Amino acid sequence: MKNATIKEALKGASLQLKEAGIPGCGSEGVLLLAFCMKKDRVFIYAHPEEEISSEQLEHFQELVRKRVSGVPYHYIVGSKEFMGLDFKVTPEVLVPRPETEILCQTVLDYIEGRYLGPLRLLDLCCGSGVLAVTLAKRLPSCRVWAVDLCPKALKVAKENAEFHRVSKKITFLEGDLWEPLRVQEELTFHVVVSNPPYVATGELAALQREVKGHEPLLALQGGKDGLNFYRRIFGSLHNFLKPQGMTALEMGKGQMLKVKSLAASTGIFETLDVVKDYSGIERVLVALSGKNGLSKLP
Repeated sequence: MKNATIKEALKGASLQLKEAGIPGCGSEGVLLLAFCMKKDRVFIYAHPEEEISSEQLEHFQELVRKRVSGVPYHYIVGSKEFMGLDFKVTPEVLVPRPETEILCQTVLDYIEGRYLGPLRLLDLCCGSGVLAVTLAKRLPSCRVWAVDLCPKALKVAKENAEFHRVSKKITFLEGDLWEPLRVQEELTFHVVVSNPPYVATGELAALQREVKGHEPLLALQGGKDGLNFYRRIFGSLHNFLKPQGMTALEMGKGQMLKVKSLAASTGIFETLDVVKDYSGIERVLVALSGKNGLSKLP
């Protein structure tokens, strides 16, 4: 295979990506080539006549073929930025979404000014560990427990914790929601956070092909109405949340009223707040037990 210039390589790749219906086909081609050449996007744009080696071209074309087949870009390059931090992602975990950044930032905003002492936080359905790791990193006095059913997802989460040097602050537990916590006597938390599976079974077929064809269904499927995990979370939450604690959950579109009703039915919350995402969708439920939320935590 002969050498080619950056411009020539991108022209062919952009055409393939466009024909495959990949949004932002031009920019994705640039990103994939930058990844292959171990350069940044600025270099790619600034040096269109730069020759790339036959090995780099072959690698680039292989990655383009993967992307054309529907493999998500972030699985191809193996990482995704979340809250300004780089996280390893594999097909065993969901690609982190901007909506989950809203959940994370909401937790940070509610904690700030309410509580300054040592904090115990639980992340249910932790997946790649973006919430557990980011909160452990941003909250110096925080101790985190992170639970997931999938051992391969936990492996990725542990690697992310080690990469960001917070592994000593996080206890990873394998199991189904509350089950691995039941053997821990009197283990209660100031904050419970979760981005649980919330796609209704009947809606899975309508997901983008990148999602339904490559991301783990275990982390997506929330049962017939998408609310199975919320029922189970609120069903046992009273055993694990401190008297004046906080619960923050990500929700799917149109689920707010039902999730809020499930939270209210527990009888343990004084305040139920809802935070919208960038599209105006009610995305995060924040439930505070006790009149002052986190302000008087022991």
